[in-house]
Amino acid sequence: MRDKKPTTRFHFWLWMIRLIGVIVPRRLRADWKQEWESELSYRDALLSEWDRLDWGAKLDLLRRSTSAFWDAAWLQTYRWEDGMIRDLRYGLRMLLKNKTFSAVAVLTIGIGIGVNTTIFSVVNAVLLRPLNYESPDRLVWIWGTLPTFREANHSLADFEAIQTHQTVFSDITAYHNTSFTVIGGAQPLQVAGLIASANYFSLLDVSPARGRVFQPEDGKPGATRVAVTSYDFWQKRFGGDPNLLGKTLSINGESVSVVGIMRQDLPPLAPGQSPELWVNPRQTVPEADTNIRVGADRYAEHHLRLLGRLRPAVTLAQAQKELDAIMQGLAEQHPNQKGHGARVVSLSEIFVGDLRQTLLILQGAVALVLLIACANVMNLTLVRATTRSREFAIRAALGASRFTLLRQLLVESLLLALVGGLVGSLLATWGLKLVLAMIPHNFLPSPNIALDTSVFLFTLVITLTCGIIFGIAPALLAAKSDLYSGLKESTRSASPSIGATRLRQTLVVAEVSLAMVVLIGSGLLVGSFFRLSAVSPGFDPNNLLTLWISLTAESYGTDPVRLHFVKNLTATLEGLPGVQGIAVDNSFPIQGTNSHSFPQIEGHGVSPDQKPLTGYHVVNTNYFETMGIRVLSGRTFTERDNDSSPRVVIINEAMAKSVWPDEDALGKRLRFDSTEPWSEVVGIVANVKHDGLQLADSPHCYSPILQRPWSFLAVAVRSKLDSAELVSSVIHAIREVDPNLPIVRIESMREKMKGALASRRLTLLLFNLFALVSLAMSAIGIYGVMSYSVAQRRQESGIRMALGAQTNDVLKLFVVQGMKPALLGIVIGLTAAFGLTRLLETLLYGVSSTDSTTFAAISLLLILVAAVACWIPARRATKVDPIVALRHE
Repeated sequence: MRDKKPTTRFHFWLWMIRLIGVIVPRRLRADWKQEWESELSYRDALLSEWDRLDWGAKLDLLRRSTSAFWDAAWLQTYRWEDGMIRDLRYGLRMLLKNKTFSAVAVLTIGIGIGVNTTIFSVVNAVLLRPLNYESPDRLVWIWGTLPTFREANHSLADFEAIQTHQTVFSDITAYHNTSFTVIGGAQPLQVAGLIASANYFSLLDVSPARGRVFQPEDGKPGATRVAVTSYDFWQKRFGGDPNLLGKTLSINGESVSVVGIMRQDLPPLAPGQSPELWVNPRQTVPEADTNIRVGADRYAEHHLRLLGRLRPAVTLAQAQKELDAIMQGLAEQHPNQKGHGARVVSLSEIFVGDLRQTLLILQGAVALVLLIACANVMNLTLVRATTRSREFAIRAALGASRFTLLRQLLVESLLLALVGGLVGSLLATWGLKLVLAMIPHNFLPSPNIALDTSVFLFTLVITLTCGIIFGIAPALLAAKSDLYSGLKESTRSASPSIGATRLRQTLVVAEVSLAMVVLIGSGLLVGSFFRLSAVSPGFDPNNLLTLWISLTAESYGTDPVRLHFVKNLTATLEGLPGVQGIAVDNSFPIQGTNSHSFPQIEGHGVSPDQKPLTGYHVVNTNYFETMGIRVLSGRTFTERDNDSSPRVVIINEAMAKSVWPDEDALGKRLRFDSTEPWSEVVGIVANVKHDGLQLADSPHCYSPILQRPWSFLAVAVRSKLDSAELVSSVIHAIREVDPNLPIVRIESMREKMKGALASRRLTLLLFNLFALVSLAMSAIGIYGVMSYSVAQRRQESGIRMALGAQTNDVLKLFVVQGMKPALLGIVIGLTAAFGLTRLLETLLYGVSSTDSTTFAAISLLLILVAAVACWIPARRATKVDPIVALRHE
């Protein structure tokens, strides 16, 4: 038994050496095996004496037993003279010899890889890369929900109930979005900020770059007001002053001490939310702005946003179930809470939003472009492999195996792919800069988009995959070529096999069908964009200069003071030369409504959850005339509609039809709070696209600013003066009224409308670019196949013409044969597009995803392009001299 064990071990190691020897260069393999088998025999003898060996000998034996792997790996340096290296050097020489083929193939695959890498960089940063928070998968938004609104703020009562009764969150924090007026320096500055609970930063588990964040004592009633600034704000406003900590800033007229500077890489909590200042509340819970009307109780005012961190192992479904129970209990205690709820959403989902589908669609489109590029290069390599059939036949006759020929062509394909990958990476570097320059502000939630390691790994994978895809089929066909036929035919007369011909036609079908899908998607987006651009906004956007002014609570804390400022501002701006009118609102059209409410309708006994969600606006007397909004019935506001006169409102047509569908709305009354008097409807105006051109008309209500002075003022100046001259005079006029007021986002209304469509315009531009590339590659593919077919059939063309065939007959023959795979591809592409374009439905406006006009137009376009691509080489076939063709061979 003692002799058998070493023998068994010896045979096991012999088997292992044979397995490892596969990676050893063939010319060294015999000597390497002989040496290691002798070594194994010696070690096997030692193993039989294992029990008598000391520990040093045992460790040395174990070390040497694993060195076969290292020896085999070290011998790879001798592969430079092996077949693989010879194939690399030979393949490189062949590619350099055929510069035109190599350049076209590299550029084609480079474009395909470049656009894929560019879009993947964005997808990776937005969809795949985890947020830069501790355990971001457990961070969730807790939205308020209303019957017609799924992303509402919470009231103080909501927050108290959730905080008291919840068991699924390790912590919950509340904050209020606002803007701060910072006074000091060259001019006052308005910055985006948050009034946040003291546990805001601890819940996010983030640390500052300098100083400290909020501490529990900062959340106690009457605590000293402190602030944390963003890193960018510290750099831009204070030049990175290292002594900023401990200094006092005038924020909204209040002295606030700076205690911390946040780190630079802190991501926003949602797209468009990049606060520059965080300030602790005066009380435990963040307070509302003075322009938000406080109701009779803590249920009425909804200004809080809630953020929670789930306990470990708690799912979103469990958290949602508990929130439903809490909000149901609150509704039972307070009738006005009926219809109010809470919705828990992961931070990543809010972070991505509607971008997920847009980015995935774009990534799918560029994937189709890459497939078309691969098909195109495969066609080129098929033609090239056919012209080299004699070369392969000679190599086979001299002893080269089919595996050797297959390896040679695969090596050449991988070389092409790698060079194409390098070109694609270079194009992606430029392309990403171009895309980022075109991306509108706050369109992407993550600003850190770059060609990082994961992107380069993605590029490497698709590069190698492409090399295998477009190289394997030509290599297999070449390896299976007939030796006798190849030796018999000359290079010029080498004819393709039936398999190669069918494969080329199949590739044309694939190219055309894939291009068809991308082109139809592009056509639908073009039609949608033009329809959306043609939508009437409900007002005249021409010759309007817009700007924002925020009145601080400390300087303008009462209605009379705010009212005096509005009158003074309006009179000053109206006195400027060339000014035709001034409009003041609490929000601008197109960009969204800042305030919504559920008005009580006199005489309508509807339950609280059935009140219409209404956009609420506070406007000046000349608002409708200045904005060019049509008055359908009744009147507009006058100077008599002030704080000493009965309350009045003007509603839009959508509200009149939804609230009083069968009655005249004029003279009806409504109110927004049970503690305030009723307001009479004195006018009905046309619908205005306050919340976006793509949305259906919804109820909106307007109150006179003389009765409800507001703190956030959206000011529009109508004038036909030059914009630069007007901006200067407007800023000077506002400075005369109050030099400490910041003026924000001065731009024309046309620029605002252009910005509102910026994301759609970018998607359209990219999709159209991909569609044009697809169309060009498909046309090149058809042209290439036809050119090769004409070149191979020159003698046939000459014989036909010698026997009396007319020029049109030969032309028709080649065009018809070339159009057959193109038409088949169009049919297949139409079928595929009919299903795939349904994914575009959320990006379309006024156009069906199966719009017959678009489908027909793109089909005709592709037929025309294919016909031209077939006609050009077919025309060359008609110019063949029959005598030359007959003597060619």
